[in-house]
Amino acid sequence: MRGTKETIVASQIAQNAGATTVSLYVEKSALLDYSDYQIKYESLALDESRIERVNSSISLCIAMNVLNEVEGYDNYAAAMAAFADLDPIYHRAVEYTPPLAKKWAELNKKQKIIYVIASGPAYGAAYIFSICNLEEMLQLNSPTIHSYEYFNGPFEVTDKGKSIFQLLATGKTRPEDERALRFEQRFAGEKLYVLDGKEIGLDDLPEEIAPYFNHSIFSSILNNVYTRELSYTTHESYLTRRYMWKEEYK
Repeated sequence: MRGTKETIVASQIAQNAGATTVSLYVEKSALLDYSDYQIKYESLALDESRIERVNSSISLCIAMNVLNEVEGYDNYAAAMAAFADLDPIYHRAVEYTPPLAKKWAELNKKQKIIYVIASGPAYGAAYIFSICNLEEMLQLNSPTIHSYEYFNGPFEVTDKGKSIFQLLATGKTRPEDERALRFEQRFAGEKLYVLDGKEIGLDDLPEEIAPYFNHSIFSSILNNVYTRELSYTTHESYLTRRYMWKEEYK
């Protein structure tokens, strides 16, 4: 959003090595000094932002355009048209999910550990939910588990006292999410929660392109609905930080 010491140095090294550099930013910083192209994006944390203009959507759009220019992309026209549908899909999900999120938050208001499980196109959103929302913003412990790796050990901690937040992606990896969920439904308790991409509108997009938009929709809903509801329930402000912006990272 603002450029960090690490990203500024990385961009400088990349540019000096002859790479084309593209910076996405909210606030101007020295990062832009080492960027061939500069794109200002809108923060997904702000209610007035449009989802097609947040960083994950812009990055995806860049990737699709590069792919189309380099080797062609059969679904290019459909993919570009889908960006206009993201904000309406998101706002329908914002209207639909708050009652569900409030119930989930009430069940978890005293929970100190929340496991987040996902795969494929939803895994990045799960990871961000764990480290940026639950850990950074609410100071809760939150391991992120890949659905493919659930049965390589993490399933051993599944019991009726655990809080598990399972994302069901749309796309090729969904069967693995569903496989993990079947086991969770047998051995987890009332704190098992499922957020289904089909339920929050990703099925409104054409099947051949819908998986690529999992992240933009899931991340926005998790950040702006579920994180906030847990914050309201626990009376812990999601704007509180212990170290960020306060301590030097040396």
